[in-house]
Amino acid sequence: MDVIRSWALSMVVFAILYFLIDLVITSPARYIYLLCPLLGAIAASVFHAEYGRGGWIRHLTAVVPVPALLTSALVILSRGLPENSMNLGPYGYALGAGAVTAAVGLGVVMLIRLLMTTRESADV
Repeated sequence: MDVIRSWALSMVVFAILYFLIDLVITSPARYIYLLCPLLGAIAASVFHAEYGRGGWIRHLTAVVPVPALLTSALVILSRGLPENSMNLGPYGYALGAGAVTAAVGLGVVMLIRLLMTTRESADV
């Protein structure tokens, strides 16, 4: 259940941020949209690290898939389905970019948690 809640939180953060960027940014700055999977993964990672259980594989499963799939779904919605297998480049790029930025968000949260625990243990 904690994985599903992490996915739902990630979807909500992703959708709200995408809507706000789409509303505010009028120029074709496509790299700004990579903030959506990054912040979606950060929100899911913080939630799952605090309320979830399980190891690294479960945490990775709770954080990375949804932002990556939502990023590729947005490419499919904007460009349509590819006509043949030779036109899969943008779709693969979107899936890879979403997964990498989600993994970066996971790494940021885990690094901050690691630094906080080492700081707390040094204070004791």
